[in-house]
Order: sequence, then structure tokens, then C-alpha cells
Amino acid sequence: MCGGLAQVVEASRRAGAPLHRHLKKFAVVLQWYTVLFVGFVVFSAVSLVVFMKDILFVSAEAREDNLREMFELSTLGNVTFEEFEAGLSVGTFVTTANVFGQIAGPSVGGRHQHVPCHGAPGHPVPP
Repeated sequence: MCGGLAQVVEASRRAGAPLHRHLKKFAVVLQWYTVLFVGFVVFSAVSLVVFMKDILFVSAEAREDNLREMFELSTLGNVTFEEFEAGLSVGTFVTTANVFGQIAGPSVGGRHQHVPCHGAPGHPVPP
């Protein structure tokens, strides 16, 4: 499998040579890793904005109105709204951990460890 991957990498190098020859320094803009990185940054930024706007900074009145609407649509028999609301409460710690995770997630999302593919060019098979 690694040999096939090495052939794909070599073919992509040959295909990228004309691109670099004609576009010079701007060719990096069209590389897959640049497009992936820019897409990841844009997706992360939009996700954080939506999270902050639609979830984190929603007023208590809007939350209660939404919860009351869900309660009225529910098929729960003899449960009061107060019991319904109490069963869905989320503690401060969980909310804080969720906010921290939403903000910290994109900062670690792009980090990975390179694992060499043994047998590929530049990565000999160990004895």
C-alpha cells in the first residue's frame, strides 16, 4: 500500500511542476494543503461565530420561550413545565467546559504526528 502512495506522490510532483513554472510563487495558493488549511480556518471561524451568536449569547427569555415551545409540542403526559425545565438544566461547569472546548478545538485541530510509511522513498523498511 505504501508503494502505491509513493507513486501517487511522485505523480502529483510531476503534475505540479508546470503549475509552479507558470505561477511561480503564487502556485502555493492552489496546492491542496493551502486550500485545506484555508478551508479549515474559514470553517472554524464560521463555526465559532455561529456558536457564539446562536447558542452562547442567547437571552434567558429567548431560551425560555424556545423551551416552552418544545414543552407544548412534546407528548409528555402529566409533567409540568417546571419539571420539564428542571430535567434539562445544564450546570455552569458543563457550559464552561463546552465553551472552552469550542474555542480550544480549532487551535489543536491541525496538529498531527507524521508516521513514516516504511518502504516508501526516503523511508527504508526496518530490519
